[in-house]
Amino acid sequence: MPTKKLKQAATGHVEKIKSTTHNFKEEFKKQTVIAITAAFAFLIALVWRDYIMSIIKTDEATLVSTIIVTLICVIGLVIISKWSSTEEK
Repeated sequence: MPTKKLKQAATGHVEKIKSTTHNFKEEFKKQTVIAITAAFAFLIALVWRDYIMSIIKTDEATLVSTIIVTLICVIGLVIISKWSSTEEK
């Protein structure tokens, strides 16, 4: 009898560990997406700030680099958002 109770207790602990691991993975993914999104947004803001500052100095090459960085960041955001929604389904 004690071995049966021990097996049941062990099974309960294993399920709890699996559940906790799954919850950790989901929360880690959410926080990673938030951090990467914030980093991209910050990068876009800095590039556009530099561009606006360069307008005063009339530097046309900065516009091209600003648009390129913005497009790369937007593509990165789309990829990250798809990655974050794949396991939620």
